Amino acid sequence: MSNAVTSLGIIVAVGDAQGGPYTDIAELRDIDLPELTRNLIDVSTHNNTTFFEEILPSALKRISEMSFMINYLAANATHDEDTGLLALQLNATKKHFQVRFPAASGNKDWRFAGYVIGFKPSGQVDGAQTANVRIKPTDYMTIT
Repeated sequence: MSNAVTSLGIIVAVGDAQGGPYTDIAELRDIDLPELTRNLIDVSTHNNTTFFEEILPSALKRISEMSFMINYLAANATHDEDTGLLALQLNATKKHFQVRFPAASGNKDWRFAGYVIGFKPSGQVDGAQTANVRIKPTDYMTIT
């Protein structure tokens, strides 16, 4: 039997330039979380008798962009051009972000500083007004 848990209930929140307090981003929909990666260093030598490459992981860790969709509420304080995600993109403002996982998955938090690098509203004739948001972390991430 699987121990899988639902992802329903994940929260993305934005804090000030130094971290919290955090404010939950309203109307969050689908989320693609940052990918944690490392480059690989090829350490293969000419006297390798197996003819397979030999690799080591780089010491540098990388964090990819995070993206998510919101039900775009143009006047909402977490979405608008004055204090919201759109303002962060327009003004290239660095903020702290928090991803809170639901209790079923262990109440873990991912925290990192970053910039909103994309904000793309969309409106279908027979659908919700939405926006796709992209955030690029700037350096390290903590997991607690």
